[in-house]
Amino acid sequence: MARRARTREATVNDRLAVALDARHPRWAVEAESTRVIADDAARAPDIVVRMPGRLSVIVETEYEPASGVETDALSRLGATLAETLEPVEQVVAVRLPAHLSQVRQAGLSAALEQADLEYCVLAATGSDRWTRFPSTGWIGGGVDALAGLIESISVSERRLAQAIGILEDGVASAAAVLRERLAPERQAVLDAMGEALHQADGEQTSRMAMAIVANALTFHCAISSTHPGIEPFEELRSGADLLPGALLGEWRAILEINYWPIFEIARRVLAPVPADVFASVVGRLAVVAERLVGIGVTTIQEMTGQLFGRLIADRKFLATFYTRPPSAHLLAELAVARLGVDFSDAAALEELKVADLACGTGALLSAAYGRIAARARRAGLDDAGLHPAFMGRVLVGADIMPAAVHVTASMLSAVHPAVPFGDTNVHLMPYGRSQVADVAGEGAAVAAIGSLELIEDVEAASLFGTGRSAVSGLDAAAASSDEHMFVLDHGSADLVIMNPPFARTVGQEGERVGVPRPAFAGFGTTDAEQEAMSARLAGIGSPTYRRSRRAAGRGHAGLASNFVDLAHAKVKPGGVVALVLPATFVVSSAWSRARRLLEEHYEDVVVVSIAAHGSTDRAFSDDTAIAEVLVVANRRRSQAPEHDSQTSRGEGASVRWVGLADRPATVAHSIEVASAVLGHIGGERPQGELRVGGERLGVIGIGRPEDGGFGQLSELQLAATALALLDGRLDLPRHRSLKVPVARLGDLGAAGAGNAAIGVKPKSAGPIERGTGAYAAPFWIRDLEPAGESWRASSFPVLWAHNARSGRESHLMVAPDSYGEVRPGQEDEQARRVWELTASRTHVNLEFQLNSQRLGACMTPVDCIGGRAWPSFLAEAGAWQVPIVLWLNTTLGLVGRWWVGSRQQQGRSILSVGRIVEIPVLDCRALSGDMLSEASEIFARFRLRAFLPANEAYRDEARQDLDRAVLRDLLGLPESILGPLETLRQQWCREPTVHGGKPTRPGGGS
Repeated sequence: MARRARTREATVNDRLAVALDARHPRWAVEAESTRVIADDAARAPDIVVRMPGRLSVIVETEYEPASGVETDALSRLGATLAETLEPVEQVVAVRLPAHLSQVRQAGLSAALEQADLEYCVLAATGSDRWTRFPSTGWIGGGVDALAGLIESISVSERRLAQAIGILEDGVASAAAVLRERLAPERQAVLDAMGEALHQADGEQTSRMAMAIVANALTFHCAISSTHPGIEPFEELRSGADLLPGALLGEWRAILEINYWPIFEIARRVLAPVPADVFASVVGRLAVVAERLVGIGVTTIQEMTGQLFGRLIADRKFLATFYTRPPSAHLLAELAVARLGVDFSDAAALEELKVADLACGTGALLSAAYGRIAARARRAGLDDAGLHPAFMGRVLVGADIMPAAVHVTASMLSAVHPAVPFGDTNVHLMPYGRSQVADVAGEGAAVAAIGSLELIEDVEAASLFGTGRSAVSGLDAAAASSDEHMFVLDHGSADLVIMNPPFARTVGQEGERVGVPRPAFAGFGTTDAEQEAMSARLAGIGSPTYRRSRRAAGRGHAGLASNFVDLAHAKVKPGGVVALVLPATFVVSSAWSRARRLLEEHYEDVVVVSIAAHGSTDRAFSDDTAIAEVLVVANRRRSQAPEHDSQTSRGEGASVRWVGLADRPATVAHSIEVASAVLGHIGGERPQGELRVGGERLGVIGIGRPEDGGFGQLSELQLAATALALLDGRLDLPRHRSLKVPVARLGDLGAAGAGNAAIGVKPKSAGPIERGTGAYAAPFWIRDLEPAGESWRASSFPVLWAHNARSGRESHLMVAPDSYGEVRPGQEDEQARRVWELTASRTHVNLEFQLNSQRLGACMTPVDCIGGRAWPSFLAEAGAWQVPIVLWLNTTLGLVGRWWVGSRQQQGRSILSVGRIVEIPVLDCRALSGDMLSEASEIFARFRLRAFLPANEAYRDEARQDLDRAVLRDLLGLPESILGPLETLRQQWCREPTVHGGKPTRPGGGS
């Protein structure tokens, strides 16, 4: 019987090219074409994917085992494309399943659609430098997944960097000329420009203004070729200069089309500029705009957002940061994958509602739009046809910063700049004292708090937006060109996606000292405005909702918690919320109501954190050292039943906890991370390591909302051990589970008072100001002499602060470092009351710097007040103090203390005084008299042993000896646990949140 001929790879390439071409309406995909490479016309890439305004991507294929496909792909990197004369920056190497070689041509297309392909990306990063993703192994997926990858790598990092450089240089030059020509004689012009942006005048404000003008000019330049009737720059010039009247007149005409958030802000910025300065400044920026359009910048939305993100003023108060594009796409992909919509149904897609009510520079809205559009294209739709509806109804944005609204509208419009549309739904919200129309139609001054007004109502004033339509879909005419109503019905959004501001409404620290309400101190608000805005926030929402204590918003959690309430109010049952939140969300007591809201009203919750140790590497936003998490969840269609504490972990778990080894570096990386997460959720292995190809991306575990220790975790065994301890079991690597007597610290006693109730260290001789936390505290806290035992003569000895460098905290026994002096005007009785409620010999490390401090808890020689760093714990029985301190300094004690703490900062586990009681400790109620005596003997042996910093437990002989003494000698556990315990020690000490990047970590070189 004759053997059937093998199907050539070139034939498969032809069919694969056709399949890819069908995945995108604007792609031009060719296979086996010559004259693609400029310097070698005969060299035919297997497949080349061309897309307007983006990189051309080459695809090289080979049948398995495909030993030469990567070599072929590498040979393409850096080659010059004949059509664009640009270098090849991205190549995809594809391993074709061997069985395709035996498929007849008549069935090849169908077989290819069903095939499991394997591929990797090779990207040029400079001269003779390249990277591979994944670093090892191959990504698996079908033609749809391959098309998605090709699209995600088609943005040129080189072109993006070039565009940002052009824009930055042009903006800096124009701002310098502006200030040189106007200051100081015409300062009023600069002040007026700042007022248009809600910012005080300054160099940064001038740069922001010029960036907005440059962006509007770039958009004008781009759409003039596609919108009939919009005059190009050449028609608006007199000689080399753009005429002020002609340009602003043309922008008024553009505003009749719409594009309000883009051109109205730019028009307001330029309106006060004198004609002589106008020509000089705008002329420079027009050249910038033409250069940007020349390199296709209107298709690179990220460029605008990145630059404007750096120019936002008042960050120290607003705590608002630009969401990195890879982070935005990761969150958007996880969220959009949950939308219960048929992506092949254009009418259904046009009925979606996607809202970002703290839209900033539009990164999240743009990413959500991109992920929806990609799915629509894969389903056979041309997303350009959806653009008018998406701009007019689907995408909803709001912010308090004019520049942010401008950039968001620009980014969304730039997806299809040639496609005309009517209204947009991107709104500028009033902030501070605002003159708005009341119900009766009369002007009334109110304290406005931006988008948070919408927690209470379905509508709020908008300083400008479209001016014509309401977000609910109802027609609503604006009262004037400057004042509109923004309407968003409760329970109407399919997806609410936000990176809200993190600023706290209470607390004065750092640059916020002396600011009454730091969260409302942006844009130069007065003290009175801040107080009025704070009162407005406190009173917002229905009285029933506030009294139920179900609201997530709390001052100590910050404004982000109020935005959780806003998202909850607006998302529909079955809809999706997707939020960027501070990492404290997962464990802080200030966020407990938000976690409870999540548990009671949401399902399929995913929390993503980053287990890295760089100062900014644990954030999904740019320019912040605040660790962050991504939270994605579906709102239940009915409220969950009452929480059952007896439900076993895993079966009744409601949260998938994802810990990434690094934050995603590229959009392609983000999409594959999301795919890996979604694969685990719907796969046979619901938890374990996250991998793309052979590259380990992190871990995914299952827990409950209260299991915040999963945050920033890189080793799941630590979670298993910590959670088992909470259930009274010892689960170690490779060892059978053992019962151990463990309880919450709060079951054995109570925490002492917080430092605000005790006293403060005086900074001056004056009285403490009313309104500060320690106003009614009885003590001045005075330092004791470090040498000697002067604490023995103190009426009120205090252990107040850390001093790791002194070495005094190397031992379990730590002497008081301060004393309390009763403040003038305070009663001795109050001082005695604080002593009775707080004095103890047991003190817990509140802000545990794991990579420099040694002790989880300590004993003092006598009863003393535990202060700011060392709050007291008052055990119900004095004999329990010793075993508690011993346990909290064992490896298991360190792990338990770390598990319940907040890891917002590198190498640090922080607790509030109220959270101390959650630490799992040895249950002293289960210890016999002999065991308590044994504990005292162990303490006597170890009280003066010197310990290493906690993160060095893997090489700390004192710590290891203490482990043996407590677990083997005191509790009688078998010798066989010591080897597995050593493994656990190594695992814990390798956690980035433990070592914080210090070289003293295992393998760190020190």
